[in-house]
Amino acid sequence: MRAPALVATCLVGLTVVLHYAALHEVPPGFFADEASVAYDAWGIATDGRDEHGAAWPVVFQSFGTWRCSLFVYAEALAFKLAGPGVGQARAVATTLSLATAALLGVLTWRLFSARWLAVGTFLVASVTPWLFTFGRSAFEPVSLPLVLAAFLVAWHRAGSPGSWRWGYVAGTVLGLSVYAYISAWLYAPLLCAALALSELPRIRWRLMLATGAGAVAAVLPLALFLHDRPDVLTARYHVIQVWQPGHPLVENMGRVWRVYTSGFSPGYLFGQTSFIQGGEFFSILAAALAIGLVALWSVRHERFWRFCFFGLLLAPVPGALTGDFSHEVRNLDALPFYFAIMALGVWRVTPLLTRERVAAAALAGLLAAQSIWFLSDYFTRVEGRMSYWQVAGFEQAVRDATRLSHGRTIELAPDLFGAEATDPETAAVPFAFFAGEPVPLYRTAGIAGVNARIVPTGQPFDAGVVITTPGVRLPNARLLERVTVSSVDDWGQRQERPAFLIWEVPG
Repeated sequence: MRAPALVATCLVGLTVVLHYAALHEVPPGFFADEASVAYDAWGIATDGRDEHGAAWPVVFQSFGTWRCSLFVYAEALAFKLAGPGVGQARAVATTLSLATAALLGVLTWRLFSARWLAVGTFLVASVTPWLFTFGRSAFEPVSLPLVLAAFLVAWHRAGSPGSWRWGYVAGTVLGLSVYAYISAWLYAPLLCAALALSELPRIRWRLMLATGAGAVAAVLPLALFLHDRPDVLTARYHVIQVWQPGHPLVENMGRVWRVYTSGFSPGYLFGQTSFIQGGEFFSILAAALAIGLVALWSVRHERFWRFCFFGLLLAPVPGALTGDFSHEVRNLDALPFYFAIMALGVWRVTPLLTRERVAAAALAGLLAAQSIWFLSDYFTRVEGRMSYWQVAGFEQAVRDATRLSHGRTIELAPDLFGAEATDPETAAVPFAFFAGEPVPLYRTAGIAGVNARIVPTGQPFDAGVVITTPGVRLPNARLLERVTVSSVDDWGQRQERPAFLIWEVPG
């Protein structure tokens, strides 16, 4: 094996190892949404029904809204093979993340027929903060970039010879995006419009009709479900909508515009985002993106690149209907388009970099340095930054309380999940998952099936074992255990902080 091929193989292997490393510890804890997805997947793996008893649902009801099903079924398959658990759930997410990077590499190969650029795209995409960090959390939106990357590959294959068969495949894959994440319910129709625009002025009707037929076939099960439950489409947006009823039109449009443009913010993309050091992409990639955007003008006659431009331009539209700026989850649909355009930028400067090998080596070294910096920070410091948000320590608290209860009732304080505590299921579902309560039992009895209950605000705790947050003091109760979580501080020293308290209330 030649040296470049050996180096590439080693880097690919190292990247794969990093994706699966310490999945149970980083990010810390197991967020309520992760637990809800996992519990639904456990139910599907058990008897084909979710935690609410729905058989093979197209969408899953969760915490008063709805979540898409593609990731849940992938996780259910993993649970069927390996049993339920935090590591198994996150392994599914990171596998999809790696598959997304691999498909982006395939797309790059198809576009430029350059093996080095295809491998480089995979390596860079796989450790990009946006894809790497989100790919290690078991949330259902992680499947959306994978579906969109697969669609871009299929559409490029269909568009080159104008194959209606590949058009049908591409349409089917695009239709599957509506089962990946709720934003695709709006973004998929927008992409269909983008396809039509990119075909002008000479539309290939046979190809477009086949693509549309594939999309309709894939979306049909969801459409049949929504016929009886149209509120599913808007339930989540009612909670987080940016559009305020009764406010002036100009004011609401201004809010939408500000959220939309925040999806393109250079600070968000290359500067600073939540919990990690740096932006969603490495800052060195800003140059590749800028060159790629300029290069789009020179390839504007090519339908595929016109579509990529429209796809990127429309990507923040679904997120613009919500009230959060630069939200990494609600802008995930843009990720494959960014990488396609950045690959175009790198390809355009390749002749120059081939002549200026010192400059090329320097840029590659800077990219490697940023990757190492991000990964070292992620595995050492993110644990501390995210521990509170992720409710770290709850899994340990549940298992310790179960061990210490000796058959007595386990009671949960109503504020264990902070701002998320408005829905009792936010604590009940993670408790049931960590307590190992079979999903069929939970459907009929809730967490009472494992002798536990959530105590309403203002009501006293009964005799038994109680889980509270650290700031709570229970008169006449005996502290059995203090659950702590550890993290590394700015000086590299490991620190412990209390996360939960376990009490014994006498009868």
